[in-house]
Amino acid sequence: MERLSRSFAAKFTIYLLLLVSIMAAAAAGTVVACNVGYNWYSDREGDVREEIYSEVAEHVGGILHEYAYYNLEEENDDMQPAIYGEERAANFGYVIYRNAEPSDEAVNNEAADNESSSATGRETVRAVNSQLGDEEGVYRETVYSDKTVTIEVYLGDMEKGGVPNEVGYIYDLYEFLYKYRNVAAVTAAVAVIVSLVLLVVMICAVGRDEKRGSFVARLPMDVIVAAAFFIALMAVEFAYYPEFAIINHIELMMSVCALALVAAVIVTGVILIFAVQAKAGRWWRHTLIYNVCALIIKGFAALFGVFRRVNLVWKTGLAVLAATAVNLIIVLMALYTYGGATSLVLWFIGAVITAAAVIYTALCMKRLQEGGKRLAEGDMGYKIDTNGLFLDLKEHAEDLNDIGNGMARAVEERLRSERFKTELITNVSHDIKTPITSIINYVDFLKREKIDNEKAREYIEVLDRQSQRLKKLTEDLVEASKAATGNVSLDLMPCDTAVMMNQVMGEYQEKAERAQLELVMNMPEESVSIMADGKSMWRVLDNLMNNICKYSQPGTRVYQTLEIKDGKAVITYRNTSKYELNISGDELTERFVRGDSSRHTEGSGLGLSIAKNLVELQGGSFEIYIDGDLFKTIIEFDVI
Repeated sequence: MERLSRSFAAKFTIYLLLLVSIMAAAAAGTVVACNVGYNWYSDREGDVREEIYSEVAEHVGGILHEYAYYNLEEENDDMQPAIYGEERAANFGYVIYRNAEPSDEAVNNEAADNESSSATGRETVRAVNSQLGDEEGVYRETVYSDKTVTIEVYLGDMEKGGVPNEVGYIYDLYEFLYKYRNVAAVTAAVAVIVSLVLLVVMICAVGRDEKRGSFVARLPMDVIVAAAFFIALMAVEFAYYPEFAIINHIELMMSVCALALVAAVIVTGVILIFAVQAKAGRWWRHTLIYNVCALIIKGFAALFGVFRRVNLVWKTGLAVLAATAVNLIIVLMALYTYGGATSLVLWFIGAVITAAAVIYTALCMKRLQEGGKRLAEGDMGYKIDTNGLFLDLKEHAEDLNDIGNGMARAVEERLRSERFKTELITNVSHDIKTPITSIINYVDFLKREKIDNEKAREYIEVLDRQSQRLKKLTEDLVEASKAATGNVSLDLMPCDTAVMMNQVMGEYQEKAERAQLELVMNMPEESVSIMADGKSMWRVLDNLMNNICKYSQPGTRVYQTLEIKDGKAVITYRNTSKYELNISGDELTERFVRGDSSRHTEGSGLGLSIAKNLVELQGGSFEIYIDGDLFKTIIEFDVI
């Protein structure tokens, strides 16, 4: 398809084949439609032959009726042949009769007896091969009869010829339609299928090269559709032009193919242009309707922008002026109709009072607007002048002033608290780090000494364990501070969540067995990838598994689940706590908060806080749910 899309000759050849197949489908479909319309697929051949003769006779009758009407109107004595070559036609004949007008007596009898009275006789106006009507096997039909004329047509064996060319053309047309009915049905089906396949190929091939299709992609689609509709309408109008008569099957097929070619070029052209624009994207932006609407919207936006820059007082004044003008027009119309100068004076007084009240209200509201704007910009010390304000306007101004005072106090308290936390974490972690390092080094020196006292060696082990714990606490404190402030370097890349969870579980398998915990993992069969920092995600899962191993009830199961819900990777850890959980999940993610309120176990209370901050920094969500002793952690990330 890529090679086809780049070859203009190939696409042009396929398009020509598409047009040919559509014309073939139209021509064959016309033959099928005619046969279906006459029910010739189900009728017997003898009935079809009789119906063909009847259709030919009806056509001839129309010609003869027009001929008879003209000659009887003009009362021509020397009547020319109605159909060229009729005298030499051995298998064709007709008789035109002039019907006699009923007598006055017959008319009176008809009125009196309410019975139909026809003509008392008829006169032969023109007869051609009238003796043919008496021969055996000749088709005879009275094709027209009224009070003026009666026309009878006689048709012999037209397959042998012997009929005028005009009559023979009509007979050949119907014979052609009936003879090729089955071939036309198969041809129409095959042509339709081929046309659809070629159209799909063309739709797939066009518009793949943006540089070549850029001009077509910018054409207004609505203008193209309107032009195509106009051209199609003109083609249909030409097809039904009164002087454009089809008299044989060759002309029928040529006219059908010509009309089908015009329709195919129009329809396929519109479809392919739309395909190019749809592949280019945002095709509607190039339509004339869209651009006109966009221009109108821009105009209204510009007017609205100008109106927004107008002072609030002037806005109100213009609104009042417009309302007053409308009211004045109404009153003048009423005065013109009913009269009364008193009503005009009263209206004027009321209008002045209303205008003054509205303008004053607008001035007060402008003062409130200015105060709200200053507060929104962060000027907490700004105070709205309440002098001259009344009722709700004054109350609203006082509320705005109180809001400013409250926001100023809240901001000051928040800044003081954050500053204190930052300074505390920075100073404590820095001050503790140096002595801890010294303690660890000297403990290491003592461990290398050959000390025979068993008690002394136990004391050294305690010092080593507690100093390492203190070092871990200091490191967690620094990391928690970085995670909370976002001062963490993240390298986001696609990570296979299942692989990472399996690795963490493998690391903690032995520790979980020592804690008498059974690890149960539920993973999907397909790979689940998320955008995350591998090092940070490892720290998150490590903190969770470490907490599970320390705080879970021995002899219970720990469930680790990974699933996809609504386009998100959901990581769930569930375990049973061995301590009573009398706090909420949100409190557990605060710094220095531990589930073990007695604080008998080792831990800093920073693990969950660090995990939550790291997850949120990577664009995920971290939630903890507690139901009795059930502890559940849910982590969600968008799936790639």
